[in-house]
Amino acid sequence: MSDSTSNWRAKAGLDKVFLNREHACLFGVCSGVADYFEMERGIVRTCTVIGAIFFSNLTIAAYLIAWVLLEEKPKNSEKDVN
Repeated sequence: MSDSTSNWRAKAGLDKVFLNREHACLFGVCSGVADYFEMERGIVRTCTVIGAIFFSNLTIAAYLIAWVLLEEKPKNSEKDVN
């Protein structure tokens, strides 16, 4: 990541992955990952579905663990990637 990307991340409080319930389909895990890596949410969701089809137990377990362990996105972080 470039320095400018790191700077706005730190200022917005997005220096780690958060659940993004504002743009969530289920629990906000894919949306939070997409925000962190500055990717389209649809791409992350598509990869998750493909992973669930081919590696069902691993993908579903990873998704549920992320849902339990990740914190919600702070309210003061207004930067929205998508």
